[in-house]
Amino acid sequence: MSALKYALWLVGKRDYPVFGMREKLNGKEYSKEEVEETIDKLIKLKFLDDERFTRSYIESQRRIKPIGNRLLYQKLILKGIDKEIINSILSAPDEELIREAADKWLKRHPISDKWVRKQKLMAYLSRRGFSYDEILKALEELKN
Repeated sequence: MSALKYALWLVGKRDYPVFGMREKLNGKEYSKEEVEETIDKLIKLKFLDDERFTRSYIESQRRIKPIGNRLLYQKLILKGIDKEIINSILSAPDEELIREAADKWLKRHPISDKWVRKQKLMAYLSRRGFSYDEILKALEELKN
């Protein structure tokens, strides 16, 4: 099977970033020239688009669980997405998401000690990729 046919089969199943497609094709032992030609063709045909992949990846991750920009940034870097693309899409913090995550956590963890509850909630939100400033702002809003 040619590299182009294999790549078209892959993008027919799901969206790929350029880096991910390059890894898939290199794993099949195609020549470097054939891999680069295939990737160039896929980009020209708009089957590969890192910006589109980034937007859909963020949307799908946030549909599963509320997740902060910091964690999304790390995951996208690991997928080979350019920092400029990530920064342009992950511009502003989503305050609704952090409130949603905090509310869900508080419903599942009824801890009576306020200090312990606050510490555990802060740790949870931090693991979900929210920044310290976002967490403090959300905690202030929850008090009111």
